[in-house]
Amino acid sequence: EGARLAREVVPALTKMAESDADAAYNLAFLYGQGIGVDEKDEELQLDLNRQAAASGHGGARFNLGAYYSEVDDFAQSFEQYKLSAMTGNVLAHLRVGRLYHQGSGVERNYGKAIEHLQLAHSVGILEATERLGYVYSDHDWSGHDDEVAYGYFEEAARKGLASSHARLGYLLWQNADNQEQISEAIEHFENAVSQKYAGAYGNFGNLLMGDDGAEAFEDVQRAISVYEIGAELGDAPSQSNLSWMYYNGRHVEA
Repeated sequence: EGARLAREVVPALTKMAESDADAAYNLAFLYGQGIGVDEKDEELQLDLNRQAAASGHGGARFNLGAYYSEVDDFAQSFEQYKLSAMTGNVLAHLRVGRLYHQGSGVERNYGKAIEHLQLAHSVGILEATERLGYVYSDHDWSGHDDEVAYGYFEEAARKGLASSHARLGYLLWQNADNQEQISEAIEHFENAVSQKYAGAYGNFGNLLMGDDGAEAFEDVQRAISVYEIGAELGDAPSQSNLSWMYYNGRHVEA
C-alpha cells in the first residue's frame, strides 16, 4: 500500500522538485530507497539532495554530509554537516562535534566539539552523550577529566546504549582496585552482549580468559563461546583471538 501511494506521488514530486526544496529532498529519499520508482538511483538521489541543499534545506545538507563521509571527503562532509546544524538539525550537531573531536576535515578543537555535542546531548541523543565521554577521556587534551567522562558513559549506559556499557566494562576492568569492580565490569559487558553489540565481545572474552587482574573470574569455555559469537558478528579482536587459539591448539581442538 505504501509503495503504491509513493508511486502515485512521484510524478507530482518530480514536477514540484524543480522549485521546491522539500519536494526534491523527499524525492531523493524515494530514489535512494527505491520506493515508488522503477529502481534505486543513487546518482539521482545525490543530485536531488544537492538541489535541495542549494536552497538551504537542512535535511539535504545532512544527507550530503553523510555521503561525503562515506567517500572519505571529510572536509566537504564537515562543511555540509555544519550548514545543516545551522538550520537546527541536532543530529548534524552530533556529527560536527565528532568531526571537531577527531580533527577530520577540520582542525581539532575540543571546545567546539563539546559545544556541538552538548546541543545534541541536551535533547537526549545518546551517541552525543557517549561522545562527550570520549572527549573528556582524551588525554591528548589538557582539559581532560576522567571523572566527568565516566559520568557521561554511565548516563548513556543507564539509558540503554550498548556501546557505553561496553566502554564502562572495559574501564572498570582495566582500572579495577578490587574484585567487586571486576564483577561490575562483567555486568556491563553482559548488558552490551545481550544487545549483540559486536564491539564488546573481544574485551569480554579477554576478561573471561583471566587477563589483566581478572584471574579469579577465569572461565575459558565461556570466553571461547563469547569469542565465537563476536566472530560471527564481525568483531575483529574476537576473530583474531579465536584464530590464535586454533592455530596454537590452546583450549580448542584444531
